[in-house]
Order: sequence, then C-alpha cells, then structure tokens
Amino acid sequence: MKGIQIMTDIETLGIDSDTTIFQIAAAAFTFDNDEIIDQIDLKLDISTVDKMIVNGSTLKWWMETDAELLKQLFEEGNLTEIEMLQSFVDWVNKFDKPRLWGNGIIFDNRFIMDKLQQNGIKYPIYYKHDRDVRTILAIAADVSGLSEREISKQIEDENERAHNAIDDVTKQIRLVKHCYNIIKSC
Repeated sequence: MKGIQIMTDIETLGIDSDTTIFQIAAAAFTFDNDEIIDQIDLKLDISTVDKMIVNGSTLKWWMETDAELLKQLFEEGNLTEIEMLQSFVDWVNKFDKPRLWGNGIIFDNRFIMDKLQQNGIKYPIYYKHDRDVRTILAIAADVSGLSEREISKQIEDENERAHNAIDDVTKQIRLVKHCYNIIKSC
C-alpha cells in the first residue's frame, strides 16, 4: 500500500454518533517503514460543553474499566469541541490523499465525520479512503488460520494503556502492519 496512512482512535461518552467525543488521537504512517511520521492527541475541555451527550452504560463502563484514566483525560482537556475538531482536520490536511484507519467501520471514522458535519466542518477524507482495522484483522485471520485474538496477542505491548486513544493508535498501527504482512505472505 502506497501513500500516507492515518490511524485514528477516539474516546467517547457513548456509542451513538451524537455522543460527546472527548479525545481524538491520530498518527501518520506508511507501510514502508516502522516510523510514525507525525501524531496528534487532542482532548476536550469538558467544562466548555453546554450540553454533553452521555450514555449511562458507557459512563458506567468507564468507571468500572479505568476511572483514573477517564479523570486524567478530562483534566488534560484544553480544547473546545470546535477547536478539537478543527485541529484534527487541519492536521489531516497536511497530508496528500491520506487513508484514514479506524477500529470499526461504523465507529471512529463515522463518529468523526458525523461530529464534523454537525459543526459545519468538511470531512477531510476522500470517500474511498476510509479504512477499517477490524476488516484487515479478519482477513489476516482467514488467510493465516490463526484466530483474531492470536494475531492481536502477537503485537501486544504491556507499556500501552488501553482506552487512551494515543496508545490505542500506536497499537492499531502495529496490528494493521502485522496483518498486512500476514496477508502479503500468504
């Protein structure tokens, strides 16, 4: 695969596309080397949001999964929603025709697209350039005979904190590259 790839991950307060996104992280990479070209980690200052849309079960999930991380991410937030979204778009637009990867065909990329549209900001990705981590993982599992879990375990790094979007981005890049190499070798 040629060109710039961008891995993105978001953290939200719900599972519907109108819920509040409080972290957007992304990193630019290529399949040619192991380096991350550039990255961004944007956090919402929740005190600037007049009407947060929160799903109770998601908030409960956060409290049971990693309440300390949620508190940390909230405390680090320093952008309004518009600033966070526009900063993401400005960063993406630095790259020529990037492919945008998200973990789930209807989650990260779709949530970002919906939030941008709700705020009158153009989605910066050409419609044919959205990519899905879960799809490439499923294909790698199919062609290799390994389970998705077995493939995912091969790239784990105990120093990364799950559900911190910037750590998830790094992990997802390793996973996509690993799956790509599995597929190429079959």
